[in-house]
Amino acid sequence: MGKNAYEDDGRTIADMSEVERQPLILPSISRIRKLRGERNGADVKEADSERSRFEPSIDKKDRKAYLGGAVSASLLIALVYLGAFALLIVLLLLIWRAF
Repeated sequence: MGKNAYEDDGRTIADMSEVERQPLILPSISRIRKLRGERNGADVKEADSERSRFEPSIDKKDRKAYLGGAVSASLLIALVYLGAFALLIVLLLLIWRAF
């Protein structure tokens, strides 16, 4: 054995020729450009059927419930931060008046 024990036997473990580089800046714009330029009707139907396989179907009632829960959780967190900020302001005013 020489310096390097790794020997390439020429087998392909995973074909990475179809993998594209992910955009770092403005990913949605490059995705829109790609969709406009490369897809025809058959590709769109195939992509939609593939997408529907992985996306769970939820009805409007559940979607509203999820949205309401997310908004109420966000408002609760914002309320906690606003309360802490107001408490900090009151404490700083008390310290300032003391001196």
